[in-house]
Amino acid sequence: MDAQYDGGGWTLLLTQTDADSNFPGTVNPFLQTEGYPSRTKVYSVNRANTFTPKLGDEFMIVRETSKDFVRMKILNWPYGAAWDGVNSGSHGDIADGLVYDSSGNELDGITHFTCCNKVGGCASTGADACGFSNYEQYTLNSNPWKSYGYSWTAASTSTGARMAWGVSDQYISDPALTYWFREATTREFPRAALAEPAPGTRSRHCCRRCSAFRFFARCARRCFRFNFFRERFNCWLSRPH
Repeated sequence: MDAQYDGGGWTLLLTQTDADSNFPGTVNPFLQTEGYPSRTKVYSVNRANTFTPKLGDEFMIVRETSKDFVRMKILNWPYGAAWDGVNSGSHGDIADGLVYDSSGNELDGITHFTCCNKVGGCASTGADACGFSNYEQYTLNSNPWKSYGYSWTAASTSTGARMAWGVSDQYISDPALTYWFREATTREFPRAALAEPAPGTRSRHCCRRCSAFRFFARCARRCFRFNFFRERFNCWLSRPH
């Protein structure tokens, strides 16, 4: 457990020191068992069938050098106790939600907790790279897409899976990233961020962004899914706790 970040109550799930070499093959790192709890050495426990995160629970990714962190409040946990699935890009997929920086500011458009693994260049390089991203099909940190955590970057100086921290086409070289989990409590959550858009306006998360890049068909599906789980989360917030 850790009490240092955003009110405490966090449990360490995973410590990675490299996007490719920590585990054999190209895998979901949350389904591996390696090492002992550590913030500097590789650590993971196979979470399948151990517990099932629910609406409102949180994930956090921490840069262990600077202690900067980002956290996701879960709006959609689609794979139950399996902790693993594939998205429309056939890469590993984990959850959807709202992501906040260490100051509590919502990171507009960063709504996917997904991975770069299993297929394509991610598989051929042995990537086990998961993080928060504004790209639905895998963690991608190439303009205009950006990610926090381990991600594929197509920067001319470094094509492959690397540590990324919210700046397109740039990567970082921290010695470790840690991934944490916290159950939902009665802590106040920024409800304004969950409000439905006013009639005639676009969803601030994906419709506006997709319209700008003319990805209409995919955007429609993504907006429907995201707003459906936003509504569910509003219902959860309104219940007595």
